[in-house]
Amino acid sequence: MTLFSRILLFLKKKSFSIAVSSLYFYICKSHFCLPYIYTTLKSTIFCPKKFIIMETLREEAPSSYLMKLVGFSEVKFSHQPYESADFDAAGHKWRLIFYPAGKVEEGGKDHISIYARVENVGASEMQIDVELKFFLYNHNAKKYSVFQDGTVKHYSKEKKECGFAQMLLRSKFNDPKNGYTDGDACIVGVEIFVIKPIEKVERVVFTQNPPTNKFTWKISDFSKLGDKKYHYSDEFVVGERKWRIKISPKGDKKVRALSVYVQAMEYLPNAVASTTYAKLKLQLMNQKNTNHIEKRGTYQTSFFFIIVFHFFSREKEDGYGTSELISVEDLNDESKGYLVEDTIVLETTLLCVTETKVKLCDMCKYKFFLLNPRQHAKSHWKKNNNMHNHLLQLWCNPHNRLYVFGVVFLGLFDNVDASAEGEVYQI
Repeated sequence: MTLFSRILLFLKKKSFSIAVSSLYFYICKSHFCLPYIYTTLKSTIFCPKKFIIMETLREEAPSSYLMKLVGFSEVKFSHQPYESADFDAAGHKWRLIFYPAGKVEEGGKDHISIYARVENVGASEMQIDVELKFFLYNHNAKKYSVFQDGTVKHYSKEKKECGFAQMLLRSKFNDPKNGYTDGDACIVGVEIFVIKPIEKVERVVFTQNPPTNKFTWKISDFSKLGDKKYHYSDEFVVGERKWRIKISPKGDKKVRALSVYVQAMEYLPNAVASTTYAKLKLQLMNQKNTNHIEKRGTYQTSFFFIIVFHFFSREKEDGYGTSELISVEDLNDESKGYLVEDTIVLETTLLCVTETKVKLCDMCKYKFFLLNPRQHAKSHWKKNNNMHNHLLQLWCNPHNRLYVFGVVFLGLFDNVDASAEGEVYQI
């Protein structure tokens, strides 16, 4: 057996593979990992912070669990915790843990301490992020005092208990004047909210002067449009939606004037149906000189209006424009140059439109990678039928070489008992 094989076998037996695996992948993805690691270390080691516990009042009882202690004086000087029965909240089982005389080892001397402990952590759960609120019923105010510090608590297989060691001074809690106790009884509660990782991110871009943003509508035989109140141009595409121009030749109000609007229509097949913002320029072109009639403004519409107007009538939706672009008298006066040979020309330019994309959150993908480097390596190995060619392609880029070495290194470790690790998660 070669020396290298002996080293690998030794590391295998000593369970160093996890540490080495993590180290390689942290280095390989340093462009993301280093800021992540720095932030974590800064917040947990270098710059520990003592967050202020805030107390507020509310009428509603906690949504997760409530516990009433009757004959409380029997344990109010005890440093041993009182644990509630287990209860279900946010997909897990929990226990409410109450230290009447404080959890001294956590700095809870002269205080009452309250914690919430998770009883079951799934095999695939690396971390459970939780927002905790603890409750004491205030008998004087007839409301619940809510205690929280605004931080997210991180539960794991190693850390199953979180809470406040110095939630409230014992002297304040035990004084009947403050209302936390009623005779020899008190009411304690907890509200647990599990924060799920974000899965999708929406990216909205305000695109200035998008391609093909100008549309010209030349209307011939204008006087022969008939008695129909509204007339519409062909649809045109700008950004991620279809648009059209809507006119009322004799006005849609009491005043006799040409009414012109720009309407947003359906979304393109692969577009995200969300609010659309547009900055528009609408012009009635003067065909004899450059004295065009122009109107500028912004237009904002949402997917809700598309649904409404699909089932009812889009004629009631004006879009952006004006009911009095030009009076009928001035329009019919050919000397003014807007109606020439019974033809008018309308032009609209979308100066700015929004384009929306929704994609999977890269941060979540990388966070999984950081927490599960060995599973990622096995997944990466199994997804490629011809791994040698794939690794050679990656090796051509110098930035990938340490990554390739790490994958190969992990493969040597995991080719025997990969199935024993359980499910391999896909990114």
